[in-house]
Amino acid sequence: TCEDDCLAELDIPMFVISNRDKIKGAAQVLDRERLKAFAAEHNTEKLVILPSSLHEMILIVPAANEILDEEALERYSSLVAEVNATQVDEEEQMIDKAFLIDFSEGN
Repeated sequence: TCEDDCLAELDIPMFVISNRDKIKGAAQVLDRERLKAFAAEHNTEKLVILPSSLHEMILIVPAANEILDEEALERYSSLVAEVNATQVDEEEQMIDKAFLIDFSEGN
């Protein structure tokens, strides 16, 4: 279970995406060009997206050797579910599922 901060326990680069007001900013994740530029800036073709709340999403830059298969995404999804259950107000929760965006091969 999560202690004070589940996400802080992970030793992986994580970034918050939102809008300036940080109110209902999760929709910023739909800006594909912004995500593509972010991935390029961090020298990766893949991003894991964790729905944090209606106000923000968390972008994870995976390690170069990290295998991002269904099992890995399920682990990330379990983390999202745990954080939602313990730290996010119910009315601000989104889905308990992590997503992978892969910009390789012209995606």
